[in-house]
Amino acid sequence: MEALRHHYIEHEILRRVLEDRGDPDGLSVSVPDLRLFFRDWFPDLQDRELVDALKCLHPNHLTLHKWSKSQRCFVEYALGATDDNEFFHRDEFRARRTPFTDPYLQELATCFPEPLPPKRPIGFNP
Repeated sequence: MEALRHHYIEHEILRRVLEDRGDPDGLSVSVPDLRLFFRDWFPDLQDRELVDALKCLHPNHLTLHKWSKSQRCFVEYALGATDDNEFFHRDEFRARRTPFTDPYLQELATCFPEPLPPKRPIGFNP
């Protein structure tokens, strides 16, 4: 599989979720924060791409939850929800790993080219 732009986006979202060891309710996420995170790699990144990546990863590779004031608990994003604006663009939500997060992250990593070997420093070698 050749790595496409959305693969990089999914990979970095999953990596951030796996690296987070803070809140047991998951990594606090917002679309503006993600857009800022990806700014250097994809200056033209649109919110729609981020939402599509999150929806693609949910529910197998990530669970997405949002605090419900009326229910006084976190409520999972429902597949086929009609109001993505309310979930993704109003305040933050939580992204939590699943048992399939790490295997998919590793699968995505195999699509990317190998990093270049580090350059040797210029100067005197004893």
